[in-house]
Amino acid sequence: MGLNIELRSPKNFLETYEFNIAPKLKEIDVFLKSVDLPIHISKIANILYITEEEIKNIMRQERIDEINPITFFIIMKNGSSNICRLFKRELECGTPYIYTPKDISYIYDIRIEKVEKACKVLGIHDITPRTLPLIFSKIPA
Repeated sequence: MGLNIELRSPKNFLETYEFNIAPKLKEIDVFLKSVDLPIHISKIANILYITEEEIKNIMRQERIDEINPITFFIIMKNGSSNICRLFKRELECGTPYIYTPKDISYIYDIRIEKVEKACKVLGIHDITPRTLPLIFSKIPA
């Protein structure tokens, strides 16, 4: 007998975040806490979903000689994958404690109207890490 797994689409952005984004962020965190230094390019390519060639190009452009936790984030900031772009947009917003709907729209690539509607439905004016899951739960996938 085979294992019967039901695949379904996420019903809201919270599910998208919990199943696609949060696990990747956790994987990166654990990776950086446990990896031997210097970090090999193939490991970075695997965890960031970018090619080794892209990493080498970033290293040349940014004058990076070896990869460590600090230079890892420089590579991540300049990478082309979804997780890299999300990280870059978060940095561009200044990683604030209180986000605006415009910040959330930009960082997570969600239409601003959807974020504003979720905030209005919930009566939330200041978006914080604590209220973000509530807002995500009101944004249809």
